[in-house]
This record gives sequence, structure tokens and C-alpha cells, in this order.
Amino acid sequence: MEPDTILWISLIGLQIFSAGNMIYQQEQGMWEINPLYGDNPSNERIFLTKGLQLAGVYGATKLFPKHKRGILIGSNSLVFGFIIRDYMVGIEMEVEY
Repeated sequence: MEPDTILWISLIGLQIFSAGNMIYQQEQGMWEINPLYGDNPSNERIFLTKGLQLAGVYGATKLFPKHKRGILIGSNSLVFGFIIRDYMVGIEMEVEY
């Protein structure tokens, strides 16, 4: 399998995991701080926004084909960082209560 294919699969998987994590955290009483989503976004809005983010990455890789791998690595790193941050915020919420 090509490295770019692996990066695309991991990015899609991370976006799906991130969306599921956002939904789970809202069910636990937390709220979203990202203004793209609003305070309490619906599941549809979460998945639509994640899809638009993927479309933006796809567009960037088509616009800058020489930097495709860098764009994919950066996007994967960014989403992974958001997942870790959300996890850490969740731990803080549990400790406070």
C-alpha cells in the first residue's frame, strides 16, 4: 500500500474517531469550545464539518501536489493533537468533579 493511501486512511479514521469522541463528550455533559461547531452541535453538524475538513485537505493536496505528503502528515498530526487535547480536558473534568 502506498504511503499516501495510508495517510488518507489514517486521516479519515482520526476524523471519525474525533467526531465520535465529540459526541461522547457532549453526552457526558461537556460542551464544544470550537466556534465552528457552536456550544452544543448536533451529530449531523459534527459529521458535516468533519467532512468539509477532509474536503479542504483534499483540495489542498490537489492545489499543491508537490506538498501532498506534508499536507497529509500535518493534517493527521493536527487531528491527533485535538484528540489528545480533548482526552486531557475530559480527564480534567473528571478530576474536578
